[in-house]
Amino acid sequence: MNHLFAGFSRQTGKLIGLGASYIVIMMVLAIILGLLILVIPGGREIISNLVSGQSSIDEFMHSGDLQEVQPALQFFLVISLIGIALYLPILMAYWFAPALIILDELSIVEALKSSFLACLYNILPFTIYGLAGIIFMVIAAIPFGLGYIILIPVGFISIYKAYADIFHRQVQPAG
Repeated sequence: MNHLFAGFSRQTGKLIGLGASYIVIMMVLAIILGLLILVIPGGREIISNLVSGQSSIDEFMHSGDLQEVQPALQFFLVISLIGIALYLPILMAYWFAPALIILDELSIVEALKSSFLACLYNILPFTIYGLAGIIFMVIAAIPFGLGYIILIPVGFISIYKAYADIFHRQVQPAG
Protein backbone atom coordinates (compact mmCIF):
# COMPACT_ATOMS: atom_id res chain seq x y z
CA MET A 1 0.00 0.00 0.00
CA ASN A 2 2.97 2.32 0.58
CA HIS A 3 3.84 2.08 -3.11
CA LEU A 4 0.41 3.35 -4.11
CA PHE A 5 1.05 6.81 -2.64
CA ALA A 6 4.86 6.88 -2.99
CA GLY A 7 4.60 9.48 -5.76
CA PHE A 8 3.14 11.96 -3.28
CA SER A 9 5.98 11.57 -0.78
CA ARG A 10 8.17 13.90 -2.85
CA GLN A 11 7.17 17.15 -4.50
CA THR A 12 3.75 17.04 -2.82
CA GLY A 13 3.24 20.81 -2.90
CA LYS A 14 4.11 21.02 -6.58
CA LEU A 15 1.74 18.17 -7.44
CA ILE A 16 -1.09 19.80 -5.50
CA GLY A 17 -0.32 23.08 -7.27
CA LEU A 18 -0.33 21.31 -10.63
CA GLY A 19 -3.69 19.69 -9.87
CA ALA A 20 -5.16 22.96 -8.63
CA SER A 21 -3.99 24.82 -11.73
CA TYR A 22 -5.55 22.11 -13.92
CA ILE A 23 -8.88 22.45 -12.11
CA VAL A 24 -8.83 26.24 -12.53
CA ILE A 25 -7.94 25.99 -16.22
CA MET A 26 -10.70 23.44 -16.82
CA MET A 27 -13.23 25.71 -15.07
CA VAL A 28 -12.13 28.63 -17.26
CA LEU A 29 -12.47 26.41 -20.34
CA ALA A 30 -15.99 25.38 -19.26
CA ILE A 31 -16.94 29.04 -18.79
CA ILE A 32 -15.55 29.91 -22.24
CA LEU A 33 -17.51 27.08 -23.87
CA GLY A 34 -20.64 28.08 -21.94
CA LEU A 35 -20.32 31.64 -23.19
CA LEU A 36 -19.76 30.39 -26.73
CA ILE A 37 -23.00 28.42 -26.49
CA LEU A 38 -24.78 31.69 -25.72
CA VAL A 39 -23.01 33.65 -28.47
CA ILE A 40 -23.34 31.18 -31.36
CA PRO A 41 -26.53 31.91 -33.34
CA GLY A 42 -29.32 29.56 -32.27
CA GLY A 43 -27.39 28.32 -29.26
CA ARG A 44 -29.71 29.75 -26.65
CA GLU A 45 -32.76 28.33 -28.39
CA ILE A 46 -31.27 24.83 -28.72
CA ILE A 47 -30.18 24.75 -25.08
CA SER A 48 -33.50 26.11 -23.79
CA ASN A 49 -35.37 23.50 -25.87
CA LEU A 50 -33.18 20.74 -24.46
CA VAL A 51 -33.65 21.95 -20.90
CA SER A 52 -37.42 22.39 -21.26
CA GLY A 53 -37.85 18.97 -22.84
CA GLN A 54 -38.97 20.37 -26.19
CA SER A 55 -35.87 19.20 -28.01
CA SER A 56 -35.78 18.21 -31.65
CA ILE A 57 -34.18 14.98 -30.46
CA ASP A 58 -37.57 13.87 -29.13
CA GLU A 59 -39.13 14.69 -32.48
CA PHE A 60 -36.42 12.70 -34.24
CA MET A 61 -37.08 9.69 -32.03
CA HIS A 62 -40.73 9.73 -33.14
CA SER A 63 -40.34 10.66 -36.80
CA GLY A 64 -36.88 9.32 -37.68
CA ASP A 65 -36.33 12.41 -39.83
CA LEU A 66 -32.73 13.58 -39.54
CA GLN A 67 -33.73 17.07 -40.72
CA GLU A 68 -35.39 17.60 -37.33
CA VAL A 69 -32.12 17.29 -35.40
CA GLN A 70 -29.66 18.64 -37.95
CA PRO A 71 -29.39 22.16 -36.42
CA ALA A 72 -28.79 20.71 -32.95
CA LEU A 73 -26.23 18.23 -34.28
CA GLN A 74 -24.38 20.96 -36.18
CA PHE A 75 -24.43 23.18 -33.12
CA PHE A 76 -22.99 20.48 -30.85
CA LEU A 77 -20.42 19.51 -33.50
CA VAL A 78 -19.16 23.10 -33.67
CA ILE A 79 -19.03 23.41 -29.86
CA SER A 80 -17.26 20.04 -29.60
CA LEU A 81 -14.64 20.98 -32.19
CA ILE A 82 -13.99 24.31 -30.49
CA GLY A 83 -13.72 22.52 -27.13
CA ILE A 84 -11.25 20.00 -28.54
CA ALA A 85 -9.16 22.75 -30.13
CA LEU A 86 -9.01 24.63 -26.82
CA TYR A 87 -8.37 21.49 -24.74
CA LEU A 88 -5.55 19.94 -26.80
CA PRO A 89 -2.87 22.47 -25.78
CA ILE A 90 -3.92 22.03 -22.15
CA LEU A 91 -3.70 18.25 -22.49
CA MET A 92 -0.27 18.55 -24.09
CA ALA A 93 1.00 20.78 -21.28
CA TYR A 94 -0.25 18.47 -18.53
CA TRP A 95 0.55 15.11 -20.19
CA PHE A 96 4.08 14.63 -18.85
CA ALA A 97 4.03 17.36 -16.19
CA PRO A 98 3.50 15.08 -13.14
CA ALA A 99 6.39 12.82 -14.19
CA LEU A 100 8.62 15.82 -14.85
CA ILE A 101 7.82 17.27 -11.42
CA ILE A 102 8.38 14.02 -9.53
CA LEU A 103 11.24 12.43 -11.47
CA ASP A 104 13.11 15.46 -12.83
CA GLU A 105 12.18 17.85 -10.00
CA LEU A 106 11.12 20.63 -12.36
CA SER A 107 8.98 23.55 -11.27
CA ILE A 108 5.32 23.57 -12.29
CA VAL A 109 5.89 26.11 -15.07
CA GLU A 110 9.01 24.32 -16.37
CA ALA A 111 7.18 20.98 -16.34
CA LEU A 112 4.18 22.38 -18.21
CA LYS A 113 6.40 24.03 -20.80
CA SER A 114 8.59 20.93 -21.26
CA SER A 115 5.56 18.67 -21.56
CA PHE A 116 3.90 20.94 -24.13
CA LEU A 117 7.07 21.21 -26.22
CA ALA A 118 7.68 17.45 -26.05
CA CYS A 119 4.15 16.75 -27.28
CA LEU A 120 4.46 19.42 -29.97
CA TYR A 121 7.81 18.05 -31.16
CA ASN A 122 6.30 14.53 -31.25
CA ILE A 123 2.92 15.61 -32.63
CA LEU A 124 2.51 12.70 -35.09
CA PRO A 125 3.21 9.96 -32.51
CA PHE A 126 1.09 11.89 -29.98
CA THR A 127 -1.81 11.98 -32.46
CA ILE A 128 -1.53 8.27 -33.29
CA TYR A 129 -1.29 7.47 -29.58
CA GLY A 130 -4.42 9.53 -28.90
CA LEU A 131 -6.42 7.91 -31.70
CA ALA A 132 -5.33 4.43 -30.57
CA GLY A 133 -6.28 5.40 -27.02
CA ILE A 134 -9.78 6.37 -28.15
CA ILE A 135 -10.19 3.02 -29.91
CA PHE A 136 -8.97 1.14 -26.83
CA MET A 137 -11.33 3.14 -24.58
CA VAL A 138 -14.30 2.21 -26.76
CA ILE A 139 -13.26 -1.46 -26.69
CA ALA A 140 -12.68 -1.34 -22.91
CA ALA A 141 -16.18 0.06 -22.39
CA ILE A 142 -17.90 -2.79 -24.24
CA PRO A 143 -17.77 -5.39 -21.42
CA PHE A 144 -19.65 -3.10 -18.99
CA GLY A 145 -16.51 -0.98 -18.54
CA LEU A 146 -14.54 -3.88 -17.08
CA GLY A 147 -11.87 -3.45 -19.76
CA TYR A 148 -10.79 -0.29 -17.95
CA ILE A 149 -9.39 -2.48 -15.15
CA ILE A 150 -6.66 -3.41 -17.64
CA LEU A 151 -6.62 -0.27 -19.78
CA ILE A 152 -5.98 2.26 -17.01
CA PRO A 153 -2.79 0.64 -15.62
CA VAL A 154 -1.54 -0.05 -19.15
CA GLY A 155 -2.25 3.59 -20.01
CA PHE A 156 -0.17 4.83 -17.08
CA ILE A 157 2.66 2.48 -18.05
CA SER A 158 2.55 3.77 -21.62
CA ILE A 159 2.71 7.38 -20.42
CA TYR A 160 5.76 6.54 -18.28
CA LYS A 161 7.42 4.71 -21.19
CA ALA A 162 6.78 7.68 -23.47
CA TYR A 163 8.21 10.01 -20.80
CA ALA A 164 11.34 7.85 -20.49
CA ASP A 165 11.79 7.65 -24.27
CA ILE A 166 11.31 11.36 -24.87
CA PHE A 167 13.12 12.88 -21.89
CA HIS A 168 15.80 10.29 -21.11
CA ARG A 169 16.96 8.84 -24.39
CA GLN A 170 20.19 6.93 -24.20
CA VAL A 171 22.58 8.12 -26.89
CA GLN A 172 24.17 5.16 -28.63
CA PRO A 173 27.87 5.52 -29.43
CA ALA A 174 28.63 5.70 -33.14
CA GLY A 175 30.44 2.81 -34.68
